[in-house]
Amino acid sequence: MERFTAGTTVLDREQAMQLLSSKDIGRLAIALEGQVEIFPVNYVLSETENILFRTGPGSKLASVVVAGEVAFEVDELAGDQAWSVIVRGPARVRTDSSALSVTDSLSLHPFVDDGKYEVVEIMAERVTARGFGRTTS
Repeated sequence: MERFTAGTTVLDREQAMQLLSSKDIGRLAIALEGQVEIFPVNYVLSETENILFRTGPGSKLASVVVAGEVAFEVDELAGDQAWSVIVRGPARVRTDSSALSVTDSLSLHPFVDDGKYEVVEIMAERVTARGFGRTTS
């Protein structure tokens, strides 16, 4: 059996944002009434370095409205290198009339176009990122 030893590198906010902008799928984590829910979402990084995603009526949208504070995680594993970025902050449903045009201009379109017209913005107040390298021992 192979055993791995890991070297961890703390990444700065600029590096974290570069990694976030390189992907389009992440995981939204919301804690409500003692239960944690995790939802995969496709997203874009806005010009203000906030996370934007679209959703429709249902548990994800209701959870965001009630919880307020959320966590969002994106990662990648490629060979012996990996990284993880976690964004924490308040989430809000964008109610301004330009929200859909903003997401359209950033090329954010739901995978399944079934009425996902609500735009949610996660304010990136706290961002942590780590890079990992592993070697067999």
